[in-house]
Amino acid sequence: MPAIRKSPSGPPEVIIPETANQVINDSSVPGATVGLALDNLQEAIAGILIELPNQNAVIPETNIFPSVPPAGLYAIDTYFQVTTASGTASATARISWVDEAGATNFSSTMFLGQLGRARSMQLVRTDGLSNITYQVLISGNVLLSKYHLSIHAQALT
Repeated sequence: MPAIRKSPSGPPEVIIPETANQVINDSSVPGATVGLALDNLQEAIAGILIELPNQNAVIPETNIFPSVPPAGLYAIDTYFQVTTASGTASATARISWVDEAGATNFSSTMFLGQLGRARSMQLVRTDGLSNITYQVLISGNVLLSKYHLSIHAQALT
């Protein structure tokens, strides 16, 4: 299970004890920690946590895992929270993957003008040929709105 190490001078880092070579932070999304470089990918997919605090913009489609995970069953938990309400926008957090039947996704939509949260726990089966991804889409006027998206992905098979 990964651990979160918070730093007062930078974004939080995700580490997996005894297996991590290095932590990879994504500088394209402020405050984001999105993956790990590991000796053993199977150990990485035992649990990856992504924290995206203080966001107010679109997040482009981004891989959850550093490499394409093996085919199998995964538990994907999302916690999507409006932390500062303002404006008339809505934001949609979307998780996408490909299984034997083709490309699919699930999403949670929040109105950014009101404090609130959306939680989701989904089982997904991947084909092992493409990564599981996340993105946030926004429509409307964001103004000073802020949201926090947490994603936990774990291999079950």
